[in-house]
Amino acid sequence: MLSRAAAVVVLGLGSLQAQSNPFERPPSEVDQALRSRIGKFYQAYVDGKFRAADQVVHEDSKEEFFASEKRKFYGFEIRVILYEENYTRAKVSTLIDTDWQILQDRVRVKAPMTTLWKLDGGEWWMYLMKPTGMEATPFGRISQAAQEDAAKKTPFQVAAEQSAAAMAKLVTADKELVTLSRATKWMGEIVVSNRMPASAEIEVKDPQVQGLKVKADSTVIESNSSVKIRLQFSPKTAPPANAVELKISVPQLETVIPVKVEVKGT
Repeated sequence: MLSRAAAVVVLGLGSLQAQSNPFERPPSEVDQALRSRIGKFYQAYVDGKFRAADQVVHEDSKEEFFASEKRKFYGFEIRVILYEENYTRAKVSTLIDTDWQILQDRVRVKAPMTTLWKLDGGEWWMYLMKPTGMEATPFGRISQAAQEDAAKKTPFQVAAEQSAAAMAKLVTADKELVTLSRATKWMGEIVVSNRMPASAEIEVKDPQVQGLKVKADSTVIESNSSVKIRLQFSPKTAPPANAVELKISVPQLETVIPVKVEVKGT
């Protein structure tokens, strides 16, 4: 889980970039001072020395920081800084190298994280927004009570509870029905795509129909990639009277993708 003390909210990097003005350069001394404090904060997570991170947390946010889970990062990279209020406030997008627990699996990913910073007493401090009852998250607006429960879970577990449909879209098949016929030379294919930030494993459950061969190019789909499941039917075999169901299971997401297979015109 990404510690809430380390981030106000996890966001897509593009959303922060869209708000920044590339032609507006901050004073160099301001930018250098903020980057130094950001580096100190995140380096503490890399070193596992969380008391050092506390040294750049604003007094108003220390209680929540103390109560939050602490987890080491492997590394970090400052990507975008958006200054506000005459260079006294800033939103910082950082790419962190860390572990995410995706249901049964623990995977290493690089994830964008946004933190809030403010200038107070001549120093930059990381701070947390005070709860307002309903807060924006990467998976929609949820109540503060739901956020407190979510603080103990991973982003993907939160997504599963908030939106089963959103989770199902992380690994998808390109069709719900495959038709094998003379026109297709009794062959067909299903493309399974993975949009998770880590590789996904699939299990293809052959419907065990005589004359039907089912083979996946691979049972591991890399992040933002796809694999093909190829089907071939022997026309010398009597076809099934009705469409059969081929099941593609994704253990990491605890989901099953059903695809109908029908044979026509033998």
